[in-house]
Amino acid sequence: MEHADHYERHLPPRAGTDPVRILEIGVQSGGSVRAWRQWYGDRLRYTGVDIEPLTKRSHSPSENIFVKIGSQSDPTFMLSICDKYGPFDIVIDDGGHTPELIRASLSIIYPQARCMVSPRSLYVVEDTQTIAFRAYTKEPSDMFNLVGEAFHAMHYQYLNTYEGRQGRGGDKFKPEAHMHPFYRDLVAAVHAYPTIFFLTRARAHEITTIHRPIDVEGKDISDAIGYGQGEHHPWWSVNRTKPTHGGHPHVARQHIGKANGKHKGGGDHS
Repeated sequence: MEHADHYERHLPPRAGTDPVRILEIGVQSGGSVRAWRQWYGDRLRYTGVDIEPLTKRSHSPSENIFVKIGSQSDPTFMLSICDKYGPFDIVIDDGGHTPELIRASLSIIYPQARCMVSPRSLYVVEDTQTIAFRAYTKEPSDMFNLVGEAFHAMHYQYLNTYEGRQGRGGDKFKPEAHMHPFYRDLVAAVHAYPTIFFLTRARAHEITTIHRPIDVEGKDISDAIGYGQGEHHPWWSVNRTKPTHGGHPHVARQHIGKANGKHKGGGDHS
């Protein structure tokens, strides 16, 4: 799989006993179906949707693999899939690859608890390189706004603090009026890579803050930002804390150590 490293970093672990429910938009030849089956084994509960009837050849109920024919932009069809097979731990959009179709599926699936597992699940959009092809994307902003709007929605909670209201026009400002129509307040993380992005669907009960690790000489640093186990960034790691009064996270502000003993100077890197 082209994005295997990114998937391994963000998906539920391979080991375990609980079922893993995947909804994949775009089945095509069925190659990914077999890959998910190989990865999760009997834990897999796979549902694929596609507009091409020939993709039914991947349908295999005895393996908990179901393929349904319909459009990713059809709310009635997609919600019926959620009601019968969901909610899903992972939703993968590998379908039409246009911003309009991606947005349509997001608007149907993302806000619905019957479609996505609470308190935490993952929404993935593949093949975002179509931003470069006019046949798919009329304006590049149509594609990257999908990520930008998720980033904005991720900060929704700060609008409802005293400081946020003052910065946006005083106590008359109503943050609920500015809640995103489908991301709502349900974006806990945004991870964007070339040709793919991942959205963690959850309410951010904990605030992720950045601090500098004490050891920068190669010792293991747990939960390093953007790196999987054994692939830790040499400087950054994360510290999850509850918000302080007013909704602001506590931010540690140690210097960034470097292997040569120097530190980065200048602005606030927290």
